[in-house]
Amino acid sequence: GLRREEMAEFLWEAGKLASVRQALYELRKLPGSELWLVEEGPQVRLEVASDAALFEDALADANPEAALEHYDGEFLAGFQDVNVPAFLDWLAFERQRLELAYLKALSADAKRLEAQGQFGAARLRIQQALAAEPLDEGLYRTGMRLAYVQGDVASAKELLNRCAAMTRREFGSEPSSET
Repeated sequence: GLRREEMAEFLWEAGKLASVRQALYELRKLPGSELWLVEEGPQVRLEVASDAALFEDALADANPEAALEHYDGEFLAGFQDVNVPAFLDWLAFERQRLELAYLKALSADAKRLEAQGQFGAARLRIQQALAAEPLDEGLYRTGMRLAYVQGDVASAKELLNRCAAMTRREFGSEPSSET
């Protein structure tokens, strides 16, 4: 929850308490608002189910497969037109935090699938991870290993070439000796 003053700064600008009061008035008129709009003294919070909350709950339960079912791309996509610095700072932080959690979930699920011998499904998870984070050399190594285990040497070599091109372009160096 947030104090009303924080809400004003976060959503409009500092000192815009009238805007907070008006927004809360409008929210209270919505059906069922008594179930999800919680006002406790100076604090106000919304109790709602969201894909982001379900994603994080599944991660907390160490269930990356379930977490990935709830990940739906960029957090609050379409809100970049809001011109409130406090909100934009928070949004950038949350997007980055959830993106990192998504990458960890993909890697964890790839490890789970690999341990179960589901190499093709594990490779798909690594492909998803590389699409989201093409600068992670470790993901290329995992993808190469999975391709090789499946006897797909051509794909392993292609991943090595992509990794080498990426490290040269982005870092001006060759892939690590481990790769």
